[in-house]
Amino acid sequence: MRTNTTTDPVPETTAGKVASIRDRAVRDRPKLIFGPRPIAGRARNAARLALAGFWLLMAGYNVAVTLPGGGEIYEGIADISWPGFDWIVTNLVQPAAVPFTVALIVWEVAIAGLVLSKGVLVRTGLVAALIQLIGLAPFMGWYELANIPLAVWIWLLLQRDYDRSVLDLVLHRNEAEDARTPAT
Repeated sequence: MRTNTTTDPVPETTAGKVASIRDRAVRDRPKLIFGPRPIAGRARNAARLALAGFWLLMAGYNVAVTLPGGGEIYEGIADISWPGFDWIVTNLVQPAAVPFTVALIVWEVAIAGLVLSKGVLVRTGLVAALIQLIGLAPFMGWYELANIPLAVWIWLLLQRDYDRSVLDLVLHRNEAEDARTPAT
């Protein structure tokens, strides 16, 4: 039996438990993605650094390959896209290949920068990376299956909080090494 602070004791019923669970779920919904998690250790921070590096490599590929040959690249993407999505690539992306590719490069660099930062910015970058992977699915056909391990990797990284940026981690390590080295 639980007590109500404003009236007499109220018997706990099954309906009351269901309402309580529902109310808690609604109240805690924003915490599902951006709520507190355990702090990441070395392995997750290393994985985060690797993921940011991967996103920077994708941006580099788009600078070196997609930007100069955008029309042909996007034509190939239209060929493997799901029915209906090829129209988007052919009629919207391909005519604006250069501005679209520049925006894509900026997006990928921004994701890498967010993932390398700390706090809620890391989680925002990871969610943006996941959205990009899901958004690419209709345009990549069967090739999108290769992104499933990457999506799992991002999901695993989302299970932790990142209280330090990669720069903080590097500076902290240098400070720890300096503290161990005897002064001469």
